[in-house]
Amino acid sequence: NNWTFKEYKPSSHLVKVIKNFWTFEYDKDELRFDYFLPSGMAYLFFMKTDEEFSSSFLESQGESLIDDGLYAGYINSRVEFAHKKINVVGIALYPVYLEILFKDGPRRFMNRFSKINECDVFSVDELSKMPLDKIMSALESFIGHHLKENPINSEVLQTYKRVKEIKEYKSSVEELSHYTSYSTRQLNNLFNKNLGISPKRFVQIVRFNHGLQLMDDKVQLSKIAQKLGYHDQAHFIKDVKKISGMTPKEIVRSED
Repeated sequence: NNWTFKEYKPSSHLVKVIKNFWTFEYDKDELRFDYFLPSGMAYLFFMKTDEEFSSSFLESQGESLIDDGLYAGYINSRVEFAHKKINVVGIALYPVYLEILFKDGPRRFMNRFSKINECDVFSVDELSKMPLDKIMSALESFIGHHLKENPINSEVLQTYKRVKEIKEYKSSVEELSHYTSYSTRQLNNLFNKNLGISPKRFVQIVRFNHGLQLMDDKVQLSKIAQKLGYHDQAHFIKDVKKISGMTPKEIVRSED
């Protein structure tokens, strides 16, 4: 297929901050159409490309132009892009840490890829001259430096961890509120400030990602909907289409 995608584990001291490193390489000058679905994670990535291209976001109907450089982004719906030859080194980052790294909440990066022109740990221009492992090390150093200088609010971190511990894809906002000992209003404020989305949207995205792992042309949609805690298949399909712009069957066909 002329493309490769690989995942790498972060250093042990950053596993609670970084889910994984990943690389994507496409080495042809022919136009390729790709899409990216939300996972509840934020992304920091370094892009090498011979030709600028545009990415479009389903939720906001906005666009971001991408060329060589360092970017941060956080999406809650499908994003599409058409590109030629590219080489990407990225990080899947828990979004609660975005404010520490960039002194801006997640909303600055919601449904857009923002270019990072300056970094206090390394020169962004230097990244283009580094091999793969050195780029990963540089990005880890950047994150480690900011965590040391600006430790995360313990209350926010504790709440985030508690929410992640439970099967949140089967939980209502009221159940999350009871579990975390916050009122629904406090929980809404906490999520919007530190994750950039409401707890209801968070539940939808996590449910969606569990559903992606279960989707198969041999598995009945009604069984998947039941497993994810939906009352019926119709509500499951509606949420999938709202987030991805596709029905579950269309997603399965696109992966063939």
